[in-house]
Amino acid sequence: MGAFDWPQQPRTRPSIQTVTLTLAATEYSVALPDRCQRYEFKARTKVDINFAFQPGKVATAVEPYSVLPSGWAYDSDVIDQSGGTIYFATAAAGTVVEVVIRS
Repeated sequence: MGAFDWPQQPRTRPSIQTVTLTLAATEYSVALPDRCQRYEFKARTKVDINFAFQPGKVATAVEPYSVLPSGWAYDSDVIDQSGGTIYFATAAAGTVVEVVIRS
């Protein structure tokens, strides 16, 4: 019986982007690159973050959006996405969101 050869995925280094939510209740965004395989994000400080994948949802909390609780991180798990954008807002001005992108 022969050995199974797993398909080879190109190895890339993750990139880290930060976005400063300068004003409270204001929408900010991060664009995901083409061929994004996975991403994670969290706030550097202990604040809740509203996030969505459509514009115009997070600043005034209009469905569909979600809340990432203080101290938590969001992990997309494994995806195969061609670009896209994540939108963020928070009630705490000056919040920095770290986004780790693997593509």
